[in-house]
Amino acid sequence: MPTDRTVQLNYISDIHLEWLFDKRGLLQTDVLDEIYRPLFRCNRQPATQHNLLMIAGDLTEARKFHYFVPFLESVIADNGFDRVFYVMGNHEYYGDALHKAVGRIQAALDGSPMLKAHMSILHNQCAMLDNGRVQIIGAPFWYQVAHGDEYAVAQRLSDYRYIKVKRGNRYAKLLYRDVLAAHHQSVCFIEETLRASPSDVQNILFTHHPTSRLFGDADLGYGTVLPARWAEDAAIGLPEKLAACIHGHAHQHLPVHYANEYGIPTVSNTIGYYQEEFKPDSPAGHQQIKDGLPFLMV
Repeated sequence: MPTDRTVQLNYISDIHLEWLFDKRGLLQTDVLDEIYRPLFRCNRQPATQHNLLMIAGDLTEARKFHYFVPFLESVIADNGFDRVFYVMGNHEYYGDALHKAVGRIQAALDGSPMLKAHMSILHNQCAMLDNGRVQIIGAPFWYQVAHGDEYAVAQRLSDYRYIKVKRGNRYAKLLYRDVLAAHHQSVCFIEETLRASPSDVQNILFTHHPTSRLFGDADLGYGTVLPARWAEDAAIGLPEKLAACIHGHAHQHLPVHYANEYGIPTVSNTIGYYQEEFKPDSPAGHQQIKDGLPFLMV
């Protein structure tokens, strides 16, 4: 492991800004500014040369993303983030089609000179930092359930009620086979990236859905373990080629640090639904607002 840790990865997910619209459909800008802005406060370290914000999905629904462009611009300016990396969560697709949400958000980013310059969606894509010393491997990841649980997960999760897919020239409900196909795309991308990565690169796996089932209450669709064969293939190099994993989706409403099934350091900072899970007036809510963003130094 390198001794010069100059890249600061500040991470957050599951902010669910779509919950800040009131019954009249108006955005509660006072709540956004007074309560949510402090959640993005950077605790910049003296050694930091590259200051990154990592948004691990479920920021808001893609169709509402444009409402939060000014907020994101101010978050970047206030905290001096050099770059913002963003992976899509499942809620970005709600009320939308699986093939449209990324493009919808990208269009909003392109409409803002600041966001276009600073914020990147990593949808089965990589980003290199610090002259190639650190590589961010970004993927939505989705999930795979055990054989026999396909019906149960489709009945239990809201994904299958609120996300559409295009089949031919018509739109239809999301099916588990669509999720599994998206999961396999991410798995193949991650595998190919690790296989091609030199051993001296610090790889950070950055996903929305957890790449482990050890974070807590891992229900159906909440966590899929990285393939065991990756640890048996020296070319892929698990766990040595992964310095850390960052994920969202767990809805634990506080920063969590643990070692995954392969002993890889894994972190998340899931906020949760406003006033249902994230309660600003509670002791836990006060602490989250006071503490700002947790971070990794790599």
